[in-house]
Formats: sequence, structure tokens, C-alpha cells
Amino acid sequence: MRRQWRAAMVLAAAASPFAGAAAAEPVVYTFAPVIVTATRTVQEAEDVPASVEVISQEEIAQTGAYNVRDALAAETNLLFNGSLYGGHNVIIRGMDTDKSLILINGRRVANEASAAGLGNAMALDRVNLFNVERIEIVRGPASALYGSEAMGGVINIITKTPEAPSLSTGAEINSEDRLNWWHADTGKIGKFSASFDAKFDKYRRDLIPADSYGSGNDTAQTYSAALQYAFSENSRVQAWADYFSEHMKSEGGGEGDFTSRDYRQENYGMSWDGKSPKNTWQVETYGSRFCWSGVTAAESYDFNRDQNRLWHLGARDTMRIGAHHRLTFGGEYEKNVIRGTGLGAAGDGVHTVWSEGHGKEASERSMDSWAAYAQDEMTYGKWVFIPAVRYDHHSEYGGHTSPKMGVTYRAGDHFRVKANYGEGFKAPGVMQLYYDMRMWMGPAGLVHLVGNPDLSSEESTSWDVGFETEFGRGYASLTYFDNDVTDLIDSRYQGREADGYSRYQYINVDRARIRGVESMLGWHVTDRLEAKVVSTWLDAEDATNHTDLPQRADFSQVYQLRYDDHRDTGWSAMLWDQLYADYAYVSTRTGPTVTAGKTSYNVLNLTVTRRFNKDSRIYGSVRNLLDREAENCDLDGRFWSVGIAHSF
Repeated sequence: MRRQWRAAMVLAAAASPFAGAAAAEPVVYTFAPVIVTATRTVQEAEDVPASVEVISQEEIAQTGAYNVRDALAAETNLLFNGSLYGGHNVIIRGMDTDKSLILINGRRVANEASAAGLGNAMALDRVNLFNVERIEIVRGPASALYGSEAMGGVINIITKTPEAPSLSTGAEINSEDRLNWWHADTGKIGKFSASFDAKFDKYRRDLIPADSYGSGNDTAQTYSAALQYAFSENSRVQAWADYFSEHMKSEGGGEGDFTSRDYRQENYGMSWDGKSPKNTWQVETYGSRFCWSGVTAAESYDFNRDQNRLWHLGARDTMRIGAHHRLTFGGEYEKNVIRGTGLGAAGDGVHTVWSEGHGKEASERSMDSWAAYAQDEMTYGKWVFIPAVRYDHHSEYGGHTSPKMGVTYRAGDHFRVKANYGEGFKAPGVMQLYYDMRMWMGPAGLVHLVGNPDLSSEESTSWDVGFETEFGRGYASLTYFDNDVTDLIDSRYQGREADGYSRYQYINVDRARIRGVESMLGWHVTDRLEAKVVSTWLDAEDATNHTDLPQRADFSQVYQLRYDDHRDTGWSAMLWDQLYADYAYVSTRTGPTVTAGKTSYNVLNLTVTRRFNKDSRIYGSVRNLLDREAENCDLDGRFWSVGIAHSF
């Protein structure tokens, strides 16, 4: 949201009688950023009642980030911690990773399945960051518009669309990978335009810290295509397709011992968008398929082969009603099919899958849901009211209604008060209900993950109130939030089985209370130097037995110092520190969850960029400058990267 603050300060300086000689200089007008995620309509961020952030492509580049997760960690106070099963959990306002909905261009994608520690844990690492135009973050419940999984908030990653003829490429080498990427845009060719992206990774290390060596052949590739045909200025058809594949193999401790993992993700679909003087509408359909398999060859041979397929059909319309109302309404249908060895014999169509002479039972389960929603954006003078309601009908859990109300009051030109109330829900996924999976899961070792068909849906009641302001060269915000969650789903350690597997099963926690305070304070020290600090005080507890919810910090801060000389041939740099105090952890790196405690730590990071002209730059980044290591906090030591980017 820095752009609107910069605009306000530039305009104020120009109008001031004390501006002196600066008043004679040309004024550069910038516009307040718009956000589409919070209301599913184009809306200025200042008017949206929800707590929102927009991270631009320029800001992403200045972080020197290697993936979306790193970009978010540098710019926001979201919490990322190591997942028990690999990857990183994404925690918004203390809510588990499977209650933080991650979207690509407003669309869901299939992954390992909707389960804490599995679904979103690796999702951010698979997105091609070099194809990202901006990232929108909505904090707080969004089930009224997005349904299940949006109890904690939404991260919407918006990729580049065909716009103007261009060709760009880049390469990077870092502590763990060598990669290069390409982006090509045809620009408009009559009524047609297209863009294409590719990224190639060659891993330089073993992704599983407990293992000694990688195979040296670990690779990943990402390919994307976006096509657009404009019937007129007010009507267009878009089509897209993405493909991701990854292969990893790690040597074990004994001769011939190894683990291997293979992932493939395919996303595809099309949409028809149109508008008239009073209406803006869209019809879209898309599919997503994710396949994952693994092999463990140690004292015994074990393998898994699984597939998650998602299909979605949706339509929505936004219309102006008089001078004060903008009504949005729509409907969706979604079908999800899980099949593979992870279900064992718990599903339909039980059969045997074979690998290297070893057989394993596999089956299939499917779920579907349909939904209808409505929202009214009402503007009366200084007031903005946005009520919304959604009805979801789930094939396993029946109907659920999710209401929400948001209010923004513009108390002054540079001061806003915002308040929100919302209810959310999350139906258990196929994995949480039916899985019976035995697998090597990275830091957790050999895990037997067991579903629970008696699970209840998670439900939440949330509210927040806060303010935003700009003053002189500074800006600030302060928000209090309160989440009351019933039947919270969590995987709990049940003990070690005779064959050496650690048994985990999904259970409902009767009640969880998560509340806290978020704040942001920023200051433009000079036209080139900006300082910012983002803070969160969090109280997250299992209200049934009054214990801390793990993998969360009581207090966290991001201190950021950003320099940019704003020249085509110039420098930019960013120094930031991530502080976590009283971080509640459970031991996950060396086996079952048997120990717990609290600790505090900080991570210092630096990125420097040199621009040779508007088309070329080199950058270098060092994360965890102080080389801190802590297994319980997912700190693996220093990480460095050097890269180059050029546009033709």
C-alpha cells in the first residue's frame, strides 16, 4: 500500500506554501493500488474494510526472493515455519496452513490434499515467481466469498497477462539451486495476444536435512501459457495452461538405501469476461491435477502413488444499482477426486498397485460441493458498508451459511477506521477423513498417517477493528483481531508402532481461541530511504486444555530498511530482520512429536541490486546473515543467491 502513501505525500508537498523550490519541480502522480481479492471486484485498497496488502512486481524484485514464500516473508509479517512433512506452513493470524487459502489468479489448485502440514506447505515453492505480477493478501475470514479453507485469510498470486511485446530472461545460482527463466509476450496481434513462461531448476543439495547426500539429479521445471482473444473492448476470452514437474532422490545411510519423490501438477482452463455500462461478468471453468509418488528403500521397500484431481465451474456478475450500491452475486460447483495408495482400502474400487515386485492396496474417494453467494458494496459519503453471505452445500457435510459484514469510515483524508465480522468453515478433506498412508516424510521420518471419518467441520467466528493513517512522511496501521474456532482439526502423535512408523491421526480440538494485535509503522526518511516495522502480538491457545497452539510466536516483527535511488542506472538495497519471540515449537526434525518448548530468535537478511539500465540488473542476496541454526525453528543456516535479469 506504499503507493498511495507516496502519492499523498507528493501532493501535500506540492500544495504546501513551505514547499519552496521543490514546488516548481514536476509532480509525479501515482494512484492508490486496487485489489480484487477482498471483494472479487476492482476496489481501492483504502476503501476495503478487510486488512489487505499488495506486493508489486517491483517490490518483489527488490527483495531478491527466490520463491513466493521468500517474497512474502520479506514484505509481510506472515509466519512461515517448517512443516512436519516437508515444505513450509503458511500461518495468517495464527490460523493453520490449511485454513489459509492460496489462489493463483483467483483459482484453487490441486496439491497433496487439504490437510494441515501437507496441502499448502509446498504450494508457494512451486509458483514461478518470475511470472508474478503482484501478490494480494487478505487477512481475516473470507469464507463468505471463497467458502471452505478461507477461515484465516487469502493469498492471491496474480501472474502476468499478455500486454505488450517483450522478451526477458534471467539466471540465478544460490546455496541450493541453479535456475534460469524466460518470459515472452507477443503483445496484441489484431485481437489476439499471448504470453509464455518457463523456469528450470537444478537442485544442488538434498532437500531432506536428515539425509547425507542428494543424488545430484534433482530437477524441477515449470511451463506456463496464457492466451487472450478480445471480441471487443468489452468482451474477451482467456485460456491458460501450466505444467510443473519435480524429481528428487536422496541417498540413505546404508548401501543402496535411498528415498525418491516425484511431483507433477497440471492446471488448465478458460474464462469469458465481459462488461456493459452497468454490469461486469465472468464465466470460467478450470481443472487442476496433482500427482505425487515416493519410494523408500532402506531396511524395507515402501512406495506411494497418489493423485488429486479438481474441477471447477463458476459464474458471477457485478452490477451497479443506483448511486450507492454495487451488487455482486455468483455460483460455483467443484468436484474433488483423490485416488491412490494413500487411501489404502478406505475408498471405493479397491485394487493393488505394484512397484519393484511389491504390492499395495489403493482406492478412490470423491467429494463435490456447490455454492451461491451475494455481496453488496454500499457507499454513503464517508461510509463504506460491505455485507456478504454465502451458502455452501457439501456432499459429505450438507449445507453451511457464511455471513460477513465489513465497514470502513473515512474519518479524514488520511485517516480510516475499519471493522469486520465474519463466520467461516472448513469441511474435512478426503485425506483427513480416510487416509491410511505409510510414507517417509522428510524430517518426520517414517510416518503412518491415519484419517478419522468421525471428524466434524471446523467453524470460526471472527471480528477485528483497526485504523489506517498517513501523516507527513509516515504511515501507520493498528488492528485487533479475535478468532474463536470450534472443532479445529489437527494431526496428533499417537505413538510409535512396532514396525518403526510414527502414528499420527486427525482429531477435532473442541475449541481454540486465537487473538492478537497487528501493527505497521513506516517512515520515508528521504526520497530514497524508507523504514518500516510490522508487528504481531498473538495469543493462540487450545481453549479446551489451555495450552499454546504450536508453531506460533507470541510476538513477531519484521524490521525493514529499503533504499532505492530511482535511477535506471542505479542501486537499490533492502536490509530486513525477522524477529520471533516465545515461539512455541514441537520437535519434528528427528522423529515423532515428543518434545515441546518455547524459544526466541531473529533472522537478518540483505539484498543489493545494481541496475545497468532499465532493461538489465544484477542482484545478490544473503538470508540469515548471522548463520543461525535451530532444528526446532526451521533454521538451516545461511542462504545466499546471485542473479541476473535482462529484457530485450
